[in-house]
Amino acid sequence: MLEEDLQMEDFPAYYNLDDSDGEEDEQGTCSTPKKQCGSKRKNPANKAANPSPTKKLRGMRGRLKDILEMPMDILVEIFGHLDPLALIHLTWTTKGFRILLLSKNADSSAIWKASIANVPGLPPCPEDLSEPKYAYLAFVNICHRCHKWGRNSNSIRIFWYARVRLCHSPCAEEEFSICFPPNEWAGIPTLEPLIPIAEFAARRYFSKRFHTATYNRWDEEYQKAENKKAWVDNKVEVQKRLSAHAGACKTWLYEAEREARNAREREAEARKPIVRDMLNNLGWSEEISMLEQRKDSYGLHPLSHPAVRKACRKKITGLVLSRLERTLVEHMEKIKERRLRNVRARLLRQRLPLLAEVYKTYVADLPANFIYPALADIFFHPDVQGIMNLPSEMAVTSRDFDYLRCLFSTIVSHVLQYLQTKLISMIPNSFCFPYDESGTTSREVLSLAVTTFVCHAHGCPYNAGLRYPQMLLHRCANQGEYHQIATTTIPGQAKSDDSYDLETISQVCDSTPWNATRCIKFDEDAYKVLTEALTMCARDPKTTTTEDMDSEMPIFECLTCHSRHDGRLVMPWYYLANHRKEFHGASLSDSQESEGFEFCLLDDADAANAKARLLEQQQRGLSASDFDDRMICMHCKQVGNAVDLEDHVESCHDISPITEYDIVPCIGYNNTSEKMSSIRLWPPRRDPPGPSVHKWWQLLLVGQGDGDA
Repeated sequence: MLEEDLQMEDFPAYYNLDDSDGEEDEQGTCSTPKKQCGSKRKNPANKAANPSPTKKLRGMRGRLKDILEMPMDILVEIFGHLDPLALIHLTWTTKGFRILLLSKNADSSAIWKASIANVPGLPPCPEDLSEPKYAYLAFVNICHRCHKWGRNSNSIRIFWYARVRLCHSPCAEEEFSICFPPNEWAGIPTLEPLIPIAEFAARRYFSKRFHTATYNRWDEEYQKAENKKAWVDNKVEVQKRLSAHAGACKTWLYEAEREARNAREREAEARKPIVRDMLNNLGWSEEISMLEQRKDSYGLHPLSHPAVRKACRKKITGLVLSRLERTLVEHMEKIKERRLRNVRARLLRQRLPLLAEVYKTYVADLPANFIYPALADIFFHPDVQGIMNLPSEMAVTSRDFDYLRCLFSTIVSHVLQYLQTKLISMIPNSFCFPYDESGTTSREVLSLAVTTFVCHAHGCPYNAGLRYPQMLLHRCANQGEYHQIATTTIPGQAKSDDSYDLETISQVCDSTPWNATRCIKFDEDAYKVLTEALTMCARDPKTTTTEDMDSEMPIFECLTCHSRHDGRLVMPWYYLANHRKEFHGASLSDSQESEGFEFCLLDDADAANAKARLLEQQQRGLSASDFDDRMICMHCKQVGNAVDLEDHVESCHDISPITEYDIVPCIGYNNTSEKMSSIRLWPPRRDPPGPSVHKWWQLLLVGQGDGDA
């Protein structure tokens, strides 16, 4: 049979087929020369002693060697039941099958048509393709340009209208390379929409390109056509049919791929009970049942885990189950942990309001300006935890908290002692403070004048000068959302059970433990400034308390802020740290502590004048009408400004004259209105404040001296 009688154009043969009937194919067509036979094998004695093994029959030389000699109607019936891809594979085996299946005759065509009809939904062969080419386009996942096999259905795309399979890049871009139709077709607008196109994703848009081979073929046909109008009309009519057929093929492929995915999913679902039986044998049956019954799921169902979905794509074996076991056990442990946390959270939401009621009753009976911890700090006391940790089956009522009402004072005392220890632990060990007999820092360190803390909370105006015990009621110490508390955990470590309890307390009671967000820290810069100030006063920083300094109330002048136009800036001793942080923000170094911030102690005359003016400033601030929550009545805990509270004490408590023990500043604010801050004294200094402050002045004097010389 002549080769032109075969439908072989553009149809690959993956084996070298010669005129034999396949025997050479089975033995191999390699041109490598055979090895030289040795003399030992040529010896007849050796040949008799070592007979050659019987040659094993393979392929067409076996039982099916006479299949092609069967009647053609039987062959058509047999091969007609195969799918198209199986027929294509047969054409790659021997030349006999290739001639049978690719011959241009009715029998070969009948085989392919019957095979194509076996594929559900596949449109019949179009008029511009032969059945083998159509099957090759539809079923062989190979790039028609670079001839590389696709690993999956998504790696190579079928361009049905262009009758080609191509890789995404670069083959498709090379095959579709025309961005705009040439000018020759400007007068034939009906052809442009009929050219096969492809869309390629650009940076922010999709670009359309035309199929190069189709355009070149049409352009050549158009140039050769004698009646160009008839050629165009015929081309339009034919391409409309082919375009409709391409759309039908695209729909069939989409449905076929979807059905294949569904079939794979059904097979995977059929294998999942094996995995569930494994989990049941490991003791997770109850947890899985609870997970399926809950509407608010606490995790992904184990049978929907990605590892399970991947494993169920193939046959489930013992080795596969052993690999899944560790992953699924860890997954189920996390689900159980989340469930228990949510059970705990629901339990706390029922019991926390009862604790809050006891807490509010206790706080309401406390005297004014009494130091007490937050509800979140009380929560972790062992007596309170004894009620909170009762089994969920027990119904906890307000009667269960009755015995806590009698113990609440003791509980508060224990919590305050714990907070004292927490404060002391915030002080670096490098600072020299007095120690007790056990070798730890004594509690008296909190009352020292040099012991201050700073608040780093965003927007806090009281960022320095926080002292014990007022700082326990600082407004930023017990504020913060639960997500802010969660971010303060150590990186890389799992959150503890207490952290999840804190989230629930923050949501239910709007309370957080003291300094849970770690915004308050020991003020090392203030320690250095105050140590220098106490040394100027001939005081020992290790023993001088805040009360000692307040009774003496020394006044200092900031030499750095001296101005000949405004006067001298003076302030009480405790305001030095606030002033340095507000106006001289750079941190002080160990080697050069006072650079950029110098101060000195005022003499008695200037100090007396300054104290009188500072006291007047303080009284004005506490009496201002816009500060109505800075003072408190010690008899009924009503807050307001000093003037309104004086009228309140006279009218409501019938007390006159009013003393400093009736109305006092509220604890916890630490603002400049409650205490004396800073003022300007006149006249200014006539001499330069210091060489390190106004160095330009010193250089000017030196320059004048050099000039005189």
